[in-house]
Amino acid sequence: MSEQTSANEIVIGRRHIPYRLVKSAQANKLKLQMTMDEFQVTAPEQATLADVQLALKKKHKWIIENYAALQDLYEKTHKVARFRTGAKLPYWGRLVKLHTQLADVQSPIVSYKNGLHVSHPNYATSEEHDDKIEVAIHDFLKDRFNLETAKLVRKYGELLGIGATSVRVKTMSKRWGSCTHAGCVSLDWRLVYAPKRAAAYVVAHELAHLKIHDHSDKFWNLLQQVYGDYQKEHTWLAKNEHLLGYKRIKLM
Repeated sequence: MSEQTSANEIVIGRRHIPYRLVKSAQANKLKLQMTMDEFQVTAPEQATLADVQLALKKKHKWIIENYAALQDLYEKTHKVARFRTGAKLPYWGRLVKLHTQLADVQSPIVSYKNGLHVSHPNYATSEEHDDKIEVAIHDFLKDRFNLETAKLVRKYGELLGIGATSVRVKTMSKRWGSCTHAGCVSLDWRLVYAPKRAAAYVVAHELAHLKIHDHSDKFWNLLQQVYGDYQKEHTWLAKNEHLLGYKRIKLM
C-alpha cells in the first residue's frame, strides 16, 4: 500500500485545527477520522492540498461539532504528568494514589495495598524513570485484569452452561469485547480502569453471545437472566470511554 503523510491545519473562524493528511492509493474519496488524540484526513493519492482544503470546507460544521465535543471529553480525562509518589491513576472505577520508592532491585516491582506501590531501581533520567514505571504498572494491571477475568468467565460460564474455548486479553480498537463462533472470547484489558461491575457486564455479554450470536430480544433476555439489570453498565460504557485510562502529559 502506497501512503504519504503530512501535518496540516484547517482554520475555521478563530480555530486552528491540526490534522494529519494521509494520501493513499487505496482511497477513492475523502475520509475523516477524529479522536481525542488526532484528526486524520485520508485522501486519494492524486488529491492536491487545495483539493483537500476545499473538501474540508464543506465539512466545517461536522469538524467544529466533533472537535468541540472531543476537546470537552479531553478536559474530563484524567491526566498524569509524572509517575512519582502523589500521582493518581484510575483502577477499577476510582482514582488510586501512586507510591514510588527507590530500592535495590533490577526492575520495578508493583503491588497494591490502599494504592499502587512501586519499588524501582535508580534511573539515569526522569523520562526513563517514568517510562519504565508506566510499563510496569500496565503489566501489573493486565495481570490483575486477567485474574479477575478468569473468575468472571467461570462464574458466567457456569450460569450459562457454556464455556469459552479460549480467552484473550489485549488492547482492542473498537469494542471492549468480542467473541467468535468457535468460542474464542477477546477482552480489552483497559476495562481494569472501569468499575468491576462494568467489566463483569462485558464478560457476561460476550459469553452470552456464545449461545446467541445476535442482539435480538432473546439475547438481551438471556443476558438479564445471568447478569441482572445490565442497562446501567451498558450505558456507562457507552458514555464514559474517556474515563477508561488516562492521558500522559509529556513534560518539556
